[in-house]
Amino acid sequence: MPRYYFDLVDDIKIHDQKGVSLPNVEAAREFAKTFARELIETKPTLMGESHDAWAVQVSNGRFERILRIPFATLIEGPPRQPADPDRRPRRQPADPDQHGRPPRQPADPDQHG
Repeated sequence: MPRYYFDLVDDIKIHDQKGVSLPNVEAAREFAKTFARELIETKPTLMGESHDAWAVQVSNGRFERILRIPFATLIEGPPRQPADPDRRPRRQPADPDQHGRPPRQPADPDQHG
């Protein structure tokens, strides 16, 4: 069974010295995701930094990088709504008059006309 290594990377790298024997790359991907999620749940920060900066880098038995799983892709946030160009927020003028028009700007006394 192939051996995979799961390094933690940011601007530094924490090497996995032992590795894990797994049947295939897909199993290694799932292991990396589980590993990252467990770290997110148990450690508020890694090396004093936010989880957003970290990733799990998966290497094969020849230490060639085959996958990279950023922690940020696993952190759950509020659900995002797909962008709908027809539902863009409309810009509202400050204090519109009763007809919905923006207030008139006072004339500039420095302009001569």
